[in-house]
Amino acid sequence: MPKSKNIVKFRTADITFTIHATENDDLLISTISKNLGLFSKEFQIKDYLGHYENQVKIVRIHILSDRIIPFTTHLFNSLSVSDRKNLFNDLPKHLDKHYSFYLRLDKQLLITNIFKISLVDCVRIKLKIDFTLQKYNNIKMIDAYMNLLR
Repeated sequence: MPKSKNIVKFRTADITFTIHATENDDLLISTISKNLGLFSKEFQIKDYLGHYENQVKIVRIHILSDRIIPFTTHLFNSLSVSDRKNLFNDLPKHLDKHYSFYLRLDKQLLITNIFKISLVDCVRIKLKIDFTLQKYNNIKMIDAYMNLLR
């Protein structure tokens, strides 16, 4: 199937992950930020207590439009062909009603610079589309996402 010229443009990205008391927070943040092409000093860290009163940290970074293209290009180029195919086949499960795109990467594999879709112990990524694309109809938006994942 040939690609159309319809391409998704993202406005922002939100990345979050948890660090448990048994994990090395400095190592995790520095390695994950490096592998995602980000700066570790930009991550915001909040401390919480877990269910059993153990220390849990929520790490978050918000990427704005001036850096979104290099980030998303690196992200999608780093996914395996099989993961892109799975995202392509399950696309509706990864979109909300505003066409924001959600994916989760395996945190432990990301430390080794392997980008693998996962549902457990993951780095959550939410990509918001550019406002100008929200006027598109459903078919055009789905087509744009499919082009991204081909």
